[in-house]
Amino acid sequence: MLLKIKRAKAVPTSPRMLIAIKLWVAYGLVLNTNQVRSVINTIIDGINNVKNAILNSFKTLSSKKIDELIIDRMNKFTSMGVYSS
Repeated sequence: MLLKIKRAKAVPTSPRMLIAIKLWVAYGLVLNTNQVRSVINTIIDGINNVKNAILNSFKTLSSKKIDELIIDRMNKFTSMGVYSS
């Protein structure tokens, strides 16, 4: 009879967090709880900054008419590579 082992669900982490953890392990750094809290707070602040930027951009874009958005987008890409002084 095979035993069914319950596995813990993985906690989602950002790529930066994974890199930081790998560096700490590679260099044998000992973390205390203040360092861990600092890293977690930094990540949470970054997530909140991105969330706020997305919401602000959405508010700005949603207030424009679709025709304006299309014209702005076309102008943006047609002006690429053109130098104007």
